[in-house]
Amino acid sequence: MPLLEVTNLAYWYPDTREPVFAGVSFSLEAGEMVLLTGDCGSGKSTLLKCLCGIVPHLLQGRLEGEVRVAGKWMGKYRPAEVIRHVGVVWQNVEAQILQQTVEDELVFGPENLGYTRQEMTEILRAVLPLVQLGPDLPVASLSGGQKQRLVIGSVLATGPSVLLLDEPLANLDPPAVNRLLGFLGELCRQGTAVLMAEHRQEAAAPYVRRIIRLEGGTAVEISAGCGASRPGGLSYPVGTRGPAGATKESDQRQTRQETAASGGNSNKAVLEIEGLTVAYRPRQVISNLDLQVNAGERVVILGHNGSGKSTLLKTLCGIKGLSTVSFSLFRLNGKNIRKLPADFSGETGLVMQNPHHQLFMDSVRKEIAFGSGDSAMVEEILELFALKSLEQRHPFTLSQGQKRLLALAAVLAHRPSLLLLDEPTIGQDYASLDRMLTVLSYISREWGTSILTATHDRYAAKQLADRVILLEEGKSPRYGGRELIDAYFGNTRQLNKGV
Repeated sequence: MPLLEVTNLAYWYPDTREPVFAGVSFSLEAGEMVLLTGDCGSGKSTLLKCLCGIVPHLLQGRLEGEVRVAGKWMGKYRPAEVIRHVGVVWQNVEAQILQQTVEDELVFGPENLGYTRQEMTEILRAVLPLVQLGPDLPVASLSGGQKQRLVIGSVLATGPSVLLLDEPLANLDPPAVNRLLGFLGELCRQGTAVLMAEHRQEAAAPYVRRIIRLEGGTAVEISAGCGASRPGGLSYPVGTRGPAGATKESDQRQTRQETAASGGNSNKAVLEIEGLTVAYRPRQVISNLDLQVNAGERVVILGHNGSGKSTLLKTLCGIKGLSTVSFSLFRLNGKNIRKLPADFSGETGLVMQNPHHQLFMDSVRKEIAFGSGDSAMVEEILELFALKSLEQRHPFTLSQGQKRLLALAAVLAHRPSLLLLDEPTIGQDYASLDRMLTVLSYISREWGTSILTATHDRYAAKQLADRVILLEEGKSPRYGGRELIDAYFGNTRQLNKGV
């Protein structure tokens, strides 16, 4: 008997005429890992909500068809019973964290299920090597990728027979991706069924038995490994028009020219930093960083989870937080910065990992228009990011990938001279990713916007790098060109081969 069985499933959100999906049928056997794919907004997260009981227990709407877990219809389970059978990790991991320290978060579920102290000790011994975090670490001090590992560990701690994962690889560095997929493979060998919704197919496909794709409002099954590799180049065929008239061929030619140059599109320095050191006592995260970024130049920041990428971006836009910051020179657009925090509004734009931190208007159009004061700019941004058809939608009704695209669009509407991107590619299908990268290349070239991008995505790094900074926690940064991308990702080639 399958651990999870889905039959003719269809779901309509309240007050909508068209279903998110219909006629979806598939099953998961014990020990099977299945990859769930689909474009942004195709309904992957909604489907997972149906499979873990959020629909119909918590979310309203019209549900047809049947979901059975361990042979029992999901509607017959009480919500408190579901987590004994189905564990789920959502894209927005911060919404799942309830405790203040790593250990308390990991044992929170088992404690509420009545496990003994000895059992919880054994669970910690099994799960801590996966999350690679000290048990006493404060949750507030963790990076986005570290929080992702923590939530995955806390869900696994309850021992579900079916594990649902929504973009679990999104915030993880390459070694962590390898560890997680290897761990999930071991769980499957022990009898757990895993369904993973994921855009990073090239990493996940070698580990899965089947691929289910949500397409055209229903589910299509694909053999594992088919079409899993990331397409090369941009989404526009050679000679066709991209955003604002840019062609793929001219984009690539311009990129080659910029890479050979030593300072972006002009000699005007937008950002100048010398001797930047940032610490969260007693831990020093960034040590003695020097950086000059010229107008139109694109710099990619690489480094493992916790190496200081997000901290660096926040510092560069004037956010100090709980950190201790020192520098010998900090100059933005020719203006000397004496101390942080400082107001860089209108000069820098930060797109954070979690789009929920930046979206607060009640429609896509209003989000982009907020503070812009330029209706022509709003129209251009809507067209560039293909958001015109969604302009009246509430931001929180969008998929995670669409929300991230909207957060980027809203920041760009202010025309910052320095754009700071923290894992911008999370949740993007290939078409959306290529559109994003094309737009970013366009605005760096045509607007003269300088772009600093922190990413774990090799493809995006290659497309967005004129220069590269490699951060290693507490050590002096390494500086170079695209050869540093190959050096950083080169140790994980075996991951994409499934070795």
